[in-house]
Amino acid sequence: MLEAAGRRPPYHVYDPTCGGGYLMAILCLLNPRLISRLSISDISPEALSIASRNVGLLTAEGMLKRQVELEALAEVSERESHVTAAASANRLHDWLIQQSSPLKQSNIFLADATDPNDIRAHFPDNQSIDIGFADTPYDLHSTWRTEEGGSAIPEMKIMSTFAELSAPVVILATRKGLKLTNPRYRRHAKLKNGHRVLWIFELAE
Repeated sequence: MLEAAGRRPPYHVYDPTCGGGYLMAILCLLNPRLISRLSISDISPEALSIASRNVGLLTAEGMLKRQVELEALAEVSERESHVTAAASANRLHDWLIQQSSPLKQSNIFLADATDPNDIRAHFPDNQSIDIGFADTPYDLHSTWRTEEGGSAIPEMKIMSTFAELSAPVVILATRKGLKLTNPRYRRHAKLKNGHRVLWIFELAE
């Protein structure tokens, strides 16, 4: 979609509901030539602490640090799982060094995904976002933190957040039973998988 619109990679991806950052870390790890910049945020300081460590593994330096930690654990515990993990970290470290376009910049901050003004404050100078992505809470493993008495659907508020940032492409994974719309976006696809729905929107302007 982005290339068809004339936007060539690498891209800047933003996830305002990152949790522990696992999904974005894997996405960047698997697509090193497509993603050069990652921004993530969450309303939970505890989640951001975990996310920061996971995103740190996207650099050769961060992976090497983790490899050393795992090797020390393996030496003390003599557990096969630690030995195997250390070997995997070593392979990933070597692979990251070989990548021609590793992640060049990451931006991690505390913010409310449903508050566009809060989010905008963390993107000064009209910094461009290419893809907005959110795997939204759905009660099974995570829940929303919203203002008491708030009636607006949180997922709709996230759409407003991405609209405020003028993200050309928005991908949302949500619970079933929602009707998501925003005047600035047109729906490109809606895919169902079990109790989740994947929405893909593109900027209508």
